Amino acid sequence: MLPNLWGLCSHDHSPTVLHNSSQHMNISVSIADKSCYISAVYAHTNYVQGRNLWYDLNAQIIANDGPWTCIGDFNVVLGANEARGPRVPHALPSTEFKTFTDCSKLIHLATRGSLFTWSNRRSGVALTEKRLDKSLCFTKCGPSMRIVKVVENIWNRPCYGCPMYILTQKLKNRKKELKLWNKNVFGNIHLNVKTAMAELELIQNSKTIMPSQDWRDQENLAQNKLMIALDVEESFWK
Repeated sequence: MLPNLWGLCSHDHSPTVLHNSSQHMNISVSIADKSCYISAVYAHTNYVQGRNLWYDLNAQIIANDGPWTCIGDFNVVLGANEARGPRVPHALPSTEFKTFTDCSKLIHLATRGSLFTWSNRRSGVALTEKRLDKSLCFTKCGPSMRIVKVVENIWNRPCYGCPMYILTQKLKNRKKELKLWNKNVFGNIHLNVKTAMAELELIQNSKTIMPSQDWRDQENLAQNKLMIALDVEESFWK
């Protein structure tokens, strides 16, 4: 039987296969003298088999400390927002997948292009589309760690005077720098979410009144924009 997953990598990155199964392959690579980990995923369509995959991936992430990327066909959606068709996706597989990504502290990376990566290639009311291909990552260098670095840099700046004056100045500098950091990294995150939701709602209403491929394409772009805004908002609260 031919393998269903193939891995190609430059020898310069010293690739090492850590674990493999019929649903995934985990490798470690060396980048800038640091170990990074990659999981190529092709999940089973049966969600019961998917449970074994979530367990294996979580165990590997725990056992190998460092940046992780999980890329591939996960054959599951996070919720109804990642599917379109005559039937609502089953809740249990979505819940189990979300539990796995939350427990593994994996971030769903935003993608470009069409929101849905799979379809049954039918037309009209029989058409079903889903977002099954995803890219997830785990890194200690997320927004929460970057803000720690910002605060450390501010606090370590030299300041002279009496202890109370030094403390007051450091607190003022921290407030100023954090405001600037928040604006540069996140912008007005809550406003961005509301704007993206309003744009999507307007397009969906227009598509209902005047169905066309153009409105459908615009809806895909608007949904992708909303997902990006929601991911940024989620990162802000972590």
